[in-house]
Order: sequence, then structure tokens, then C-alpha cells
Amino acid sequence: MLIIFLGSEHSLIEKYIIQDESNASAIIVAQEGVYHLSKIIEQYVNRSKIYVLNRDLIASGLLSSFDDKDNIEIIDFNKFVILSTEFTPSVTIQ
Repeated sequence: MLIIFLGSEHSLIEKYIIQDESNASAIIVAQEGVYHLSKIIEQYVNRSKIYVLNRDLIASGLLSSFDDKDNIEIIDFNKFVILSTEFTPSVTIQ
């Protein structure tokens, strides 16, 4: 399951996380969602892979706060497309 989080209430992610040990879920944080990134990491890092769009971190001024984190991967649009083919189905939370 690919969860694309764009910035509403991050607690909505919970109902889409696959509850097993395979880390079969991935979260892509984009747009206004980057302002929730600390909470998303705190709540979901042990249950899901977390990715964040580089351009949105830069636009928000938050890149320096997260560029050294080893529990998330900062990605570009090419990687976004690759992830959308690796993790299916997908859902967007706005």
C-alpha cells in the first residue's frame, strides 16, 4: 500500500498502514504534509517506509531539519514514479 500524504490530519494514515512485519506500506509525504513530518516519523517509522519529496522540503524551508535523518528517504519525482509502481494499491490523503 502506498499512502501519499499531502497535508491534512496525519492520524488518517493509521487506517491504511498494513499491520504486518513486512513493511508492506510506504508513505510519501508531499506538499503541506511536510509540516507534519516529525509526527509521521515518530508514529510510523517502525511500521512503514517513509519518503518525502525534496522540492517540498526545500519550499517549506525544512530541508536542513531532515536532510541528515536516516529513517526517511528524501526523493525526487523519478523515485516517486518508481514507488508508485512498487507499492500498490495507493491512496492519497489530502
